[in-house]
Amino acid sequence: LTALMNHGELSSFDESRVRKLLKDASDEGMLLLSIERKNYVFAHDRIRQASLEVAAETEDNLNELLLHMSTVTLDFARGRESEWCLYVAVDLLNSLPFDECTAIDVIKLNMRVAKVARSRGSIGKENELLHKALGCLRIPGVAWIEYTLILQLYNSIIVSEYCLGHFDKARLAIAAILKNAKSMNDKMEAYVYMILCKCDETSDYNQAVEDGCKILNLYDFDITTAPTAAYIAKESTKLNMVLRARSISCLLDLPMNDNPFFWLISIVQKYARWTSNHKLAKILAWKGIRCAIKRGMDRRLPIILVTHATILADQGKMKTALEMYNVSFGLAEKIHDDKENYAFTRMLAYGCILCREQSFRSLVEPIFQCHKDLKLVSGNAEAILGSMTMYFESWFAAGLELGLNIESKLRLVEELSENLERSSFLATFQIFRQFVLNLRTRTANPTELQGEAFREEEVLNKMNSKARCMTVRDSSSWRLQLAFIFWDEAVMAQMLNVLPDHPLKDTSVARLHNRLCFIGLAAFGLRKKKGCESFSKIGKNCLNHFESLMRLGSSNATPVYSFLIAMKGPSRETFNAAILACAHAGMTHLEAMAKEQYALFLYTEKDVLLANDYITSSYLLYQDWGAHAKASQLLQKHDFLKNTKRPAPRRPMHGKSLAKIGKSNSAYSFNRSFKMVKRMSTRRLSSTA
Repeated sequence: LTALMNHGELSSFDESRVRKLLKDASDEGMLLLSIERKNYVFAHDRIRQASLEVAAETEDNLNELLLHMSTVTLDFARGRESEWCLYVAVDLLNSLPFDECTAIDVIKLNMRVAKVARSRGSIGKENELLHKALGCLRIPGVAWIEYTLILQLYNSIIVSEYCLGHFDKARLAIAAILKNAKSMNDKMEAYVYMILCKCDETSDYNQAVEDGCKILNLYDFDITTAPTAAYIAKESTKLNMVLRARSISCLLDLPMNDNPFFWLISIVQKYARWTSNHKLAKILAWKGIRCAIKRGMDRRLPIILVTHATILADQGKMKTALEMYNVSFGLAEKIHDDKENYAFTRMLAYGCILCREQSFRSLVEPIFQCHKDLKLVSGNAEAILGSMTMYFESWFAAGLELGLNIESKLRLVEELSENLERSSFLATFQIFRQFVLNLRTRTANPTELQGEAFREEEVLNKMNSKARCMTVRDSSSWRLQLAFIFWDEAVMAQMLNVLPDHPLKDTSVARLHNRLCFIGLAAFGLRKKKGCESFSKIGKNCLNHFESLMRLGSSNATPVYSFLIAMKGPSRETFNAAILACAHAGMTHLEAMAKEQYALFLYTEKDVLLANDYITSSYLLYQDWGAHAKASQLLQKHDFLKNTKRPAPRRPMHGKSLAKIGKSNSAYSFNRSFKMVKRMSTRRLSSTA
């Protein structure tokens, strides 16, 4: 290490000598060997201790030594494998007084290493380094001496503080940019984060839309928050003139050209969609397309197009939505190196468009990969946590196993929400984990969200009215699902009185799927109870929703629709069709519930033997799903389950496996039963059918 500090001796070291020094340093605790990365990482505290010891021995000036050490280690920083040199150099340089080094060099090095830290997912370290750079601006004559560099520094601080949830600190940097920026384009990023900070604090999306439109109008966009029919016709004509009778796929041939306006357009469009202002969202997409054709494609254009495709899908225009999606995905491939926008585009496509046709099961892992990409490179906490919300909702909707794996992921994302100070996301993930715990472990009140992960009353009392309203919607949805599974009629009725106050629409397809599925099942389940007659109308609305999705080709809607038909008009035919549909879709949880409900129906028909068979099958399916608390409830209720053994897998016969035979037969049975369900849906079974 002493030789390392003496710059002149380094040239005499060959590779074997360097390797031996690294090993010796590792043995002494100066370097730590990272098993994951297969390289050495400096232990910074030992470096500082070694430098002090050398300074005491040589009687040299400590500051000069630290400066020399930072220069030497910085010279070693060549490529990814030697990034540790950057961390050592910047720590040594930051320990020096400002008058011992050049302020601009310190700023540049801190920003360089901060970028590396962010790329490794270390947002806290990035923030620390950026503030070290910001401290240099207090030196007289340094502030804004290099305009581009200082503007970049303030923008980086805004992103870092926003990602950590430090909105007040972000606003200080925003104010500095708005005060000193030389052009309107230089103010764009500050304007965007001004909207994001305010919206994240208040959750007032309507105000965010108004603020965004005001800022866009500063750039001569001529946008109103309430477009009239005449205004829409005018914008449509402008778009057609630019397209010149070409299809939207002509955008695939556009050249790349970064344009700051697209970022603000995408932000305002997102909030317009969240507030159901679809007219404004459509106008913003049109303006984005026109701007791209005239000036070139910006890397955020795919996000604008996929958001527009989502709105078209919400309106049932799946053919046009898929065409827009294909174009957005094609454009996203052109920005593959921009991992943040590429991952965000794919996340929206998977969670808002493709899930209307493909199964939730097939999209769970792609959504999780989007989260990992966003977490690695993005400063957008909303996107990072929102992707995980989408992941868990899709997991539950697919009926995937509620094992320790999903619980551990929930714990990790709860910790991330706390670190990023996102209380609303934290409450959502805690609700998810408590839902899983209630199903996996026995509790006195399995339909109450009061346990290790989440205490509903305590959390709600700490929230503002907006956040409280959204959390009540989510907690009531999951409590309703628990109430249906454990068949608690009082809680089902209570939740059905709460949830209709919330709109039967949602920006998240999987969340809406889970909510409307169990609203409909519970409503039809209570249809004959005294005082619950009004729930039938709610159930029919849910039935209509899934019927519309089914007609548009949704594979996720078919099993739910069949189950709703069976609950509305219970019969052997409807339940058999529902069970086959759930099994064919691989939705273990719905298959278990459908078989249990069918067994209860068979008990009323006095067919005890067949009912017991279906209870047994339901019991095993609940175990497969991971709902051991529900399986335990069935075990307590039905004594014959105590002797239940899981049947052994069947062996192949006559050169052809029974699996293949079963597959072909089940496909035939499913098609036949599903056609029967569709016939019954046209006849609109009465509740007593």
